[in-house]
Amino acid sequence: GVKRVENRSWAPNLPPSGLWVAVHAAASFHPSGPELDALRSAWPAMRSLDAYPLGAILGLMHVRDVLPVARCSADPLAHGPKCWRIDAVHRLEVPMRGVRGAPRPHTSRRHSTRPRH
Repeated sequence: GVKRVENRSWAPNLPPSGLWVAVHAAASFHPSGPELDALRSAWPAMRSLDAYPLGAILGLMHVRDVLPVARCSADPLAHGPKCWRIDAVHRLEVPMRGVRGAPRPHTSRRHSTRPRH
């Protein structure tokens, strides 16, 4: 299934061209009852939950815009309050595991981007 809306409580500052965002799977995921039923209803081709990687970056999604949930009512998976509308995805062939936190610039003197005097 291809997800076209990411539901969030906040909206990022998007440039006019949209924004590429990493898609990260939760470290653990154990839906049951109504939550699992809703997943299977929205995604009939869903395989067993054991078939999906956890705790890894799975790919990238391009967020074209963000709308309030009232303007996303045509999508049955939109429940907001903010709907990040996705217009492109790039799946990694191999999920990236073991990457923690945001990348930080290297600060050693040898690799510094500061001008030398």
